[in-house]
Amino acid sequence: MKPASDPTQPLANRRHEKFARRLSRGATYGDAWKATIPFGKAYRGGGNSLRVTGFRVAQRPEVSARIEHLRREAKKSAQRADQP
Repeated sequence: MKPASDPTQPLANRRHEKFARRLSRGATYGDAWKATIPFGKAYRGGGNSLRVTGFRVAQRPEVSARIEHLRREAKKSAQRADQP
């Protein structure tokens, strides 16, 4: 079994990292996964396919840990911005 990745570091898979960042900012599974498809690459799947793939990627332990870390950091940043 592979050791767990450090959620404070970007994911090694660049598509997963981009997906995690989009999802942590409030995008849907489908929209977040669609954003990882390279520009100009033909996509023949439907919206349901994007949602299912996004959901599956989000369930990966390293991706879910990264999403949670990014959400915590965004929350901390927002709290700091609210303080006078």
